[in-house]
Amino acid sequence: ERLEFMLTDATPVCALTDTGGRLPQDAPVPVLPLDTLDTRAYPACDPPRALTRHHPAYVLYTSGSTGRPKGVVVSHAAIDNR
Repeated sequence: ERLEFMLTDATPVCALTDTGGRLPQDAPVPVLPLDTLDTRAYPACDPPRALTRHHPAYVLYTSGSTGRPKGVVVSHAAIDNR
């Protein structure tokens, strides 16, 4: 129920997980299990992208004092260590 709420609330383009992840089978977004993803078909270099440092990178959820998870949007700039 909590995971379903977060996926609905955040409206991500995909969910990154591992094969042991607890995402529902009928998740409303594509689920990418990173530990089994075959990346050989992808280019070795970064493709051009239309993102800026201020675009959202991910949403971090806390437990929330009301019992409902509360999401905080983290930008690419916040995690860029270049």
